[in-house]
Amino acid sequence: MDKMAHYYPVEELQPLHPLLRNLGDQSEQVVERWYRLYAGRCGENRTFESEEFSGILSPLLRSSMTALVDGDFQQFAALGRLLGERLARRGVPFFEVILTLHLFQESVEALCLEKIPSHLETSFSQLCHVHATLVAEGYIRTEPASLPLRIETAAGDSAEQDVRRDFHGLLGASLAMRRIYDRIEAAGRARGTILIVGESGTGKELVARAIHQAGPNPDAPFVAVNCPAIPSDLIESELFGHKRGSFSGASVDYLGLFRAAKGGTLLLDEVTETNLETQSKLLRALQERAVRPVGSVAEITVNVRVIASTNRAPAQAVRQGLLREDLYYRLQANVIEIPPLHQRPGDIPLLVSQHRTRRDGRAAQIFVAGQRARTLQRHRERGYLRPQFPDWSEGSAASRAPESAGRGAAGAG
Repeated sequence: MDKMAHYYPVEELQPLHPLLRNLGDQSEQVVERWYRLYAGRCGENRTFESEEFSGILSPLLRSSMTALVDGDFQQFAALGRLLGERLARRGVPFFEVILTLHLFQESVEALCLEKIPSHLETSFSQLCHVHATLVAEGYIRTEPASLPLRIETAAGDSAEQDVRRDFHGLLGASLAMRRIYDRIEAAGRARGTILIVGESGTGKELVARAIHQAGPNPDAPFVAVNCPAIPSDLIESELFGHKRGSFSGASVDYLGLFRAAKGGTLLLDEVTETNLETQSKLLRALQERAVRPVGSVAEITVNVRVIASTNRAPAQAVRQGLLREDLYYRLQANVIEIPPLHQRPGDIPLLVSQHRTRRDGRAAQIFVAGQRARTLQRHRERGYLRPQFPDWSEGSAASRAPESAGRGAAGAG
């Protein structure tokens, strides 16, 4: 039994079961209210935007409430500590963590999902305190590993006198883009799985490439796979490899993209378009850091950082049955949301003035009159970049991609 169970009498859980079930069933409404309280208290200095906040906490709340109702306090404790670890790695200040946990109880009371009898208020409050202790424990034991990274990042930021206008091929000087650069820089130094969320054409592959370039092994392979472009009956072979003779046409052994990206980065572009069976195998590959080629009985260890991307709202994709909840929970430890162009119109003149395209086999600078830039700034109903620049090379509208990027940069999602 988990040591924290001694601080909370398990027999006191039974009367709370109706409330706990209600919290699990209405987790999205609870988290929505929770975020409003969090945003109001933390203001512009908060770490999370709505999508990332709900992406982390909605599935966690459901799983935690289920564990309590099932009497599995050990699972409840493990989920609490895991949340603390993720918040530490994300760089959330400890005071913000404690404030956020306090606001959970406030959000439940504000919604009045279930009138808590006065004789149970103490039990529910005590349960919230135990959960906060578990989260703090996970945070504190992870904090020493995260602290040097944050000190180094802060020192680099203080030494930078000018506002960054570009970063590893990405362009933009808006506050939204500068935040993206900071996230990319931090993600590059880590080795965890990352989920990039953004509308089609916002440059998800470019962001993934920037994370790879910001990492410790920029010369290692970067392999991008457009998941919707691969037939469902071939995608497992493409990702995990196959043995000769394992199916019709398999005349030779094939490594697969997980092993082809050895030591580097594998981008699973539009991962929500893969079928659920493939997602199940992806989850196992992420958990075990191993793949089993089609036709083989042996698993092979892989050393690769996986970045996934989607143009869908992940939480909504889970509700629609397009994304496995367990895979989403694995991916959402580090989510980077790319702001659409209409949210950063101030970047348009920079994008226009510095865009490069290829014509007749040579690079040519495109100079666009200021009037066109101003027109684009006013014409903001599109959320992404490609349709704004129909005469420009696809995928480069948000970037100043290096010449070595080759065909991969043109496929930016």
